[in-house]
Amino acid sequence: MTPNDTAAGFVALPSADALTIEEANQTTRSSVTRVIIPVGLAGVGKTTLLTEIYGKFLQGPFAGHQYAWSRTLHGFEQRSHHARIASGRATPETPRTPLADRDVFLHLRLAAHDGVAPARDILIADWPGEEFRAMRDDVQTARAHPFLYRADHIAFLVDGERFGTQALRQEAQHETEMLIQSILDAGVDRAVKSVIYTKWDAALRGDGADQLEDFVKRFEEEIRRKHEARTGELQFIWTAARPESGSELCRGKNLDEVLRIWLRSARRPLEASLPPGVQEVREFDRFRSRPPQRVD
Repeated sequence: MTPNDTAAGFVALPSADALTIEEANQTTRSSVTRVIIPVGLAGVGKTTLLTEIYGKFLQGPFAGHQYAWSRTLHGFEQRSHHARIASGRATPETPRTPLADRDVFLHLRLAAHDGVAPARDILIADWPGEEFRAMRDDVQTARAHPFLYRADHIAFLVDGERFGTQALRQEAQHETEMLIQSILDAGVDRAVKSVIYTKWDAALRGDGADQLEDFVKRFEEEIRRKHEARTGELQFIWTAARPESGSELCRGKNLDEVLRIWLRSARRPLEASLPPGVQEVREFDRFRSRPPQRVD
């Protein structure tokens, strides 16, 4: 829309794209909103998990809730298109989250299927894996993200396909442990609530599938031993958002459980959202905090 259109009385409509930080802030100010941040490196399947949850609501009620509204329908549709027959692709896929989308969010408003409880708004971060790699390598990068401290639920995503592959599982475990440690060291202990295994169908097909159960058990015991004193009880969930053809697992396996625990997450008090020494980084707040400048 051009300035002339606006002057002529046309109304500028929202783009329905993924929300920026400022737009996400507007949402949290206008309604009680759950803020969910799935954390994981590139290729782990964060965006696939989000689009498959969205896809479930296109089919009807899901996880005890039904779709009520979204500010980011176009954002969801952009991310979902390549997984549909209409895309012309032989196999479904999800485009990588571009680096330019460093701090974007997808929005859903969900109503309880029984019609008793009020509708709930949730913001789900869809940040590129490269950004989380930077957080893993430098805790100061994590501390520079104010929305980490607004999170009601931080979920660590683990690549099940790599866990099911003998040559890759130790590296995948090490990377996950380093990422968890860095995020916790940023001071968001009580928002960390779950570890979600993605691509579980691929894990069961891997050459290390026969030792997978024991490997995962040891991994979970180690994570609990190291971190539950800080985080409280962690939940571990395996998922198969979009299994390959021929898998015994159904599409969207256990995504209902994921959504339920996200919706149960209690909102963190805003006044306790930032740890000591961490500053809000919005330009507006910096401007507001400056003393008046003398004009000679």
